[in-house]
Amino acid sequence: MIFTQFFLPNALRMSLRAFVSLALTQIAAISVTAQNSPVQNSSTVSTDNPLLSESALPYHLPPFNEIKDEHFMPAIEAGMHEQLKEVDAIAVSRDKPTFDNTVVALERTGRLLDRAERTFSNLNAADTNPTRQKIETEIAPKLAAHRDEIHLNPKLFARIQELYTNRDKLGLDPESSYLLERYYKDFVRAGAKLSNADKSKLKARS
Repeated sequence: MIFTQFFLPNALRMSLRAFVSLALTQIAAISVTAQNSPVQNSSTVSTDNPLLSESALPYHLPPFNEIKDEHFMPAIEAGMHEQLKEVDAIAVSRDKPTFDNTVVALERTGRLLDRAERTFSNLNAADTNPTRQKIETEIAPKLAAHRDEIHLNPKLFARIQELYTNRDKLGLDPESSYLLERYYKDFVRAGAKLSNADKSKLKARS
């Protein structure tokens, strides 16, 4: 998922607050063991990593009591790899670009990365430790390079640009029109219209 905005009804928001409060109490239970957890080698993705599959808890709340610091790096790196494969399939598609097969399809990419990154960010903000701080330092440039790989993909941007250029003919509702506009502007601001030479310089800075 590259850009998503959620609007939740009040009842659902209140329920989510209750579950988040419960989850935060679980953080303390795993904090002590997590302090001593080594950062797992990212080349090995453990099959018992709870971040690799969607949680069965209500609202897919992360199972904080099962998550260890060593799970984050492998899950985030696996998520980046998975999303690049998903994005590449959209970019090289021979089908004519449509809102569904391009923008909606992009919205559905990166579920694993989104799950792992959001869980790590929230836990690190609420209950950081030296191991999590080290993970944050190591993963930041990799995530930046990952986003560059998506935003600077010329075939992918060509599809988005074609849709944006013809947006008035697509019959989109206001929300879909806004989402298309956000994708286009996000890609342009990230350097999608730069020359190949300038794109290479931008990637080198990541």
